[in-house]
Amino acid sequence: MNNKLVYALAVLFVASGLYSGQAAASAAVSDQELAKNECGACHFYYSRDFLPAFSWKKILDNLDNHFGEDASLDENSRVRILSYLAGLRSTEIPIRITKTGWWKQAHGARFRVFAAKNNIKAGNCGSCHR
Repeated sequence: MNNKLVYALAVLFVASGLYSGQAAASAAVSDQELAKNECGACHFYYSRDFLPAFSWKKILDNLDNHFGEDASLDENSRVRILSYLAGLRSTEIPIRITKTGWWKQAHGARFRVFAAKNNIKAGNCGSCHR
């Protein structure tokens, strides 16, 4: 095989990979926009980080009685929104608050240093929060 043909095939291979990656990213953005548009049409749009995946699933599975209102969507939109809100998130059900994502984000590395210096355990919230 000559070098020009190998180069052309390599460029085609890389370009096709980039294109499929861009298409996937574009789909994720459009699912997010769909969620913002549909949910935000009736109320404040809540970030998907506010609830765990199972909560979003329960909400999206019961749109015909969405807090006393009928917020039904066509099935394609419902599935896409559910995929965005819950699909890429953990389905773990932690039994310790200190194992949840929001706790770790709120307390982070600063807490570990502070706790070590002050001999505080993560589950003893009252030692910092009065």
